[in-house]
Amino acid sequence: MKIMQVKKSTDDINKNILLGLIVGDALGSPFDGLGKGHIHTHFKTIDNYVDPASALKGKLEKWKKPGFYSSVSQFAIIAGAIKVRDTWTESFRRYIANSPEINEYRFGIFRYPDSIEKKFIAGTKEHEPGIEISSQPSVRIIAASMPLSLKNYSLLEQVGAVISYIRLFTHDVSTAAGAASVSSLLRYLAREQPPSINYVQACRECNHQLIEAVDSDPGAIFKNALNPDALIRELHEMNEILSRLISIQNKSEAEAIICASMNKRLKSPITRATVNMPLAFIPYTLLISTIHRDDPGALFHAAMEGGSAAALTALSAAVRAAVYGSGILPEILVRNLANRKKIMAIVNSLDNGLIPVALMDEFIQTEASLTRKELEELKAKQKHVKKKPKNELSRTDKESRLSHYVVESWTKLDKAKWKKEQKKMDKKTRA
Repeated sequence: MKIMQVKKSTDDINKNILLGLIVGDALGSPFDGLGKGHIHTHFKTIDNYVDPASALKGKLEKWKKPGFYSSVSQFAIIAGAIKVRDTWTESFRRYIANSPEINEYRFGIFRYPDSIEKKFIAGTKEHEPGIEISSQPSVRIIAASMPLSLKNYSLLEQVGAVISYIRLFTHDVSTAAGAASVSSLLRYLAREQPPSINYVQACRECNHQLIEAVDSDPGAIFKNALNPDALIRELHEMNEILSRLISIQNKSEAEAIICASMNKRLKSPITRATVNMPLAFIPYTLLISTIHRDDPGALFHAAMEGGSAAALTALSAAVRAAVYGSGILPEILVRNLANRKKIMAIVNSLDNGLIPVALMDEFIQTEASLTRKELEELKAKQKHVKKKPKNELSRTDKESRLSHYVVESWTKLDKAKWKKEQKKMDKKTRA
């Protein structure tokens, strides 16, 4: 199936990007944190949203309802409704703080947040002044920042808004650089409307332009409490990896290149490019998006990569929808998306990259009922799981412990006998 390329308005492309982000997030969320091999063992192929229960090895607390998007999309929609101005971060915090509470769930309406998101949500909702911001990376927040790239601002204003958003959650420079890179790429895709594309090469060129822009006006980055030299350094490192991938058409080969490049700067080596590291994650996501080009089934392959799957499919769907249109998104995914009517109303309401505040307010209220529904289903599922008493050991552990005690007791007995015999020998010698 080939997708016909038709010249579109920037607003149409922005709508495709936002819809791609949400659909991709919903598809990838059930696979978050699972290994690629493990996924392929349990799901040979997929052609719709997936119930992950069979692949969770009894860890149902990680279960996610098929078709439900995560905090990635929820944060993205809230950010997309706020005009980017000097005080926009305060507005964003206020929306999070005032979002509905849910009994016995500390994170309100927000589904499946990572550790960085949890810290931000809890600190914001509990009004903790001066809460320490994380310094860990988060590719999920990069995906959630994409709507800030749809607004009609200059490149540095756009990147500055994205960086200020990232720094609400984490002070990790690689996450800020990754978000700035993705923002610059989306800007190019929406404005230039290439008929087909090597996303890897395009990202590298966008990074070069961004580096030049930051060099010419470092103050635009400084005012967001980020060292522009550190940002440029991370962008150069990403470009080194991107340069090696431009002509690669094999995912395994690309992954090996990425891991080898990353391991030069890591104490603990990585073996997968889908890890929560922006400089590995972004090049790999763009590479597999390039390889599959206009194949509508590409998103299903992307989801089965595992690792940071929700962010991977969200970014992959967004950049591919920007080029090939919303028709590149499998129709079954759009049809079966949770809260579809509300999501489509939000997507179709985009005007100059902005979501109407009234629609966003309504969205936040409906999200509370969706999250409650999923938590209730999860609780019902867990009732049928036999819980192992905390102090009860498995048979293997019991046998291991018993063997340890037996060996330990015989060793002590042998030592006692040896000492007794040694005393007898000493007495005979003295006599």
